[in-house]
Amino acid sequence: MNEFPTQEITGIKLGVQPHGMVMQQKMGMQQGVANISWKDVSEWYDSPQFLLMTFTVKGQQGSFFLPKRMDSKNFSFNTIRKHLNESVGQAKKL
Repeated sequence: MNEFPTQEITGIKLGVQPHGMVMQQKMGMQQGVANISWKDVSEWYDSPQFLLMTFTVKGQQGSFFLPKRMDSKNFSFNTIRKHLNESVGQAKKL
């Protein structure tokens, strides 16, 4: 296995779409895009400080930890909650 030097992660962008969450991430000169469908989310939690979603895509597990300070007009937590309630069900208790 080849070893590569650690690269700084910059330029992470998240978006809310009708089909799910979209994340763009830039590492070095490469840019990756991840589309997480609402149906890929297995569970979610809603606390006063954050939203947490766990998902599985192509056999890989992952999660989004979204601090409440990200809640804005262009990244509405109300819209995220609406989609999660429709696709996954009610938020689990912490």
